[in-house]
Amino acid sequence: MSRLLNAEQVMQQSAKNRAAWGQPAAPLVAPLTAEHGNGGARPLFQIDTDLLGRYDLPYPPTINTYWRNLGEGRTVLSRGAREYRKAVMELIGAAVPVRDRLRIEIELYPPDKRRRDLDNVTKSLFDCMQHAHVFHDDSQIDEYRIKRMPVVAGGRCVVTMYLMKG
Repeated sequence: MSRLLNAEQVMQQSAKNRAAWGQPAAPLVAPLTAEHGNGGARPLFQIDTDLLGRYDLPYPPTINTYWRNLGEGRTVLSRGAREYRKAVMELIGAAVPVRDRLRIEIELYPPDKRRRDLDNVTKSLFDCMQHAHVFHDDSQIDEYRIKRMPVVAGGRCVVTMYLMKG
């Protein structure tokens, strides 16, 4: 069974990992200001969360193709869903699930120019991240934002996870 960590323990482990990889002790996250084009009046937004992690993942399967009904009330993951789940677990590696409230930002880089509903990939993405022990349960996500990005060959999904404060 996985051990659950609180936010402070996750941040301590994260700092140790970054030090081992030769990265700065803390991730740099700052509000947009004058140099970003808003005239310097005040920040465009206020960040009241802490960065927990950023994951560069393959483009998720749509929820429409994630499950397969085999009849007689039997529903299983599709082959594509199992392959995606395995790929996510390999990319994320050994993780200890966070138990705190979360905010997630998703940048979706579609593999082609076909029309796609952005909301059809979130459930499969969150399911795979939960299975990879990024968080204990997707009910911990209080807020998420999805942004469609330019087409990238093969597709891509960048997930940034923040700890909700207060």
